[in-house]
Amino acid sequence: MATLSDDIALSPEDIARFGADPLATFRANLTAVENRIARACARAGRDRAEVRLLAIIKTVPAPAARQSG
Repeated sequence: MATLSDDIALSPEDIARFGADPLATFRANLTAVENRIARACARAGRDRAEVRLLAIIKTVPAPAARQSG
């Protein structure tokens, strides 16, 4: 069974949905979102520090979300 860390195991269903390394996928997606926000801020003439990203996670296992940040 794949694990996120020494104490958090992924279920077979999690692996089927998110792959063997959901943290890497989550981090890559977060980086892409941050880049999109930065580009949108630049187009709008806003400072990136003025915009807050609020993560809403509905499909990622909670342990993966906690470990990703």
